[in-house]
Amino acid sequence: MENNESRIRNALTAKHGETLEFGYDTDKLKEENKYRVKGNAFPKQINKFNWGACILTPVWGIFNNTPIACLIILIGLIPYIGWILGIIFSLYCGIKGNEWAWQNKQWQSMEHFHTVQKTGQ
Repeated sequence: MENNESRIRNALTAKHGETLEFGYDTDKLKEENKYRVKGNAFPKQINKFNWGACILTPVWGIFNNTPIACLIILIGLIPYIGWILGIIFSLYCGIKGNEWAWQNKQWQSMEHFHTVQKTGQ
């Protein structure tokens, strides 16, 4: 309690020309704001692996307005290492899939989002 009182006292007694220091936990703010998408919070409970984005990457990308997922077609054309990079990119799409889908498409509700992502309607 004394620690807080001294901070308040220091803030109230600051003289003209002195700068007041207010501390923000920037790491905590960044962590909280990474789930904000176009003003709507990205629900943490849907931050799971998206199998549709992983297995059917280009098809999933087209239907979820995520054209970056179609890069897998070009990645697969790279000689010798294209298939390895394609697998890595597919896994990355599976990890980021729900976030991208939430960001790039309008959803009626979280239940609607779950239904579409599970059944591909």
